[in-house]
Amino acid sequence: MILDVKTRKINWTYLDIISVQLHKILKNQYGILETIIDEVGERIIQLGEKTIGTITKLIGNFDSKEIP
Repeated sequence: MILDVKTRKINWTYLDIISVQLHKILKNQYGILETIIDEVGERIIQLGEKTIGTITKLIGNFDSKEIP
């Protein structure tokens, strides 16, 4: 999920200076990431576990520093 958010941020932040081709690549990438995130979440539930449902919990489980 973090990679998805970062990809979208790059796409939105630099939309005015990136090429149309790079915009298409980034848009395709976050489409793929959405699919993966959904499949992983469904699998976690199938295994009888609970998924992370809030950004606060997600960030709490993420032990890497923010890089702007």
